[in-house]
Amino acid sequence: REDVTISKEHTVVYVEDPGPGTGPDPTPTGIVGTWKLAPESGAFGVGPNLDDVSWFSSSSEDLQVRDCLFDDEYVFNADGTFENILGDQTFVEAWQGADSDDCGTPVFPHDGSANAEATYSYNANDGTLTINGTGAYMGLAKVHNGGELANPSEAVESITYLAELSENDTRLELDIAFGDTGYWKFKFVKVVEEAPIV
Repeated sequence: REDVTISKEHTVVYVEDPGPGTGPDPTPTGIVGTWKLAPESGAFGVGPNLDDVSWFSSSSEDLQVRDCLFDDEYVFNADGTFENILGDQTFVEAWQGADSDDCGTPVFPHDGSANAEATYSYNANDGTLTINGTGAYMGLAKVHNGGELANPSEAVESITYLAELSENDTRLELDIAFGDTGYWKFKFVKVVEEAPIV
């Protein structure tokens, strides 16, 4: 019996993943995109434990009282940069020098000044989101991992949140332990740009 050798040629083509926001369907996926606080009661709150907002939870009335906060945009660009888009007004508090907690002119450095250098890192496996850039933040400017700011000059360079995307990447929930005191929770919805009518 003779040995038989059969040879076949195979062509392997490597296709690079174009990433979000490119290719035939340019719809951003994951965290990339523009986000706002969810227009609902309980959009943000605080309490002694994770998922416990018994100390304070935003109400449906806050959608009007704090409308200048609910229209703030938090932008995650595909190149890893981050932006706080606040417009002419946002919700400012006494620790920022305001006479009372109310809508007012954004206060440095939590006024979008960090947009030129702010970046983000999202790890879906670990469920974490880190915002880098002094004055860059999600939800409320005062909240950071070490506590709550008492003065704008105390702004930190980096903040890490527990993060969970859901509903086909259109909802984002963030939790942050501020020191040993308790947890803040924030709920966001992705802004969906409507295609222009041609």
